[in-house]
Amino acid sequence: VAVERPAEPEQKHTRCTPAQGLVALFALKSITEDNVLAAIDQIPDPVQQYTARIGYQRATVWERNSPTMQTMAQLLQLSGPDLDALFAYAVEVQV
Repeated sequence: VAVERPAEPEQKHTRCTPAQGLVALFALKSITEDNVLAAIDQIPDPVQQYTARIGYQRATVWERNSPTMQTMAQLLQLSGPDLDALFAYAVEVQV
């Protein structure tokens, strides 16, 4: 008698490279790098704006749950499911 194993929980992707993320943003939402930079320019607090800019331009990994990613998601009007789809798509991008 075969024993049925329970289904594995769906793996949520929470990390990608900035290049993968940018390709995913464009493929899924037609958001370009210029759109991202324009969104950062809309942050009114200069420290938060600088933090977002450095996080965006210097990070070697995008972390889905980081404060900067959450700020960018809000500015780009990305929902939680949008972020899930973005990271799931991004990890498959080869650049």
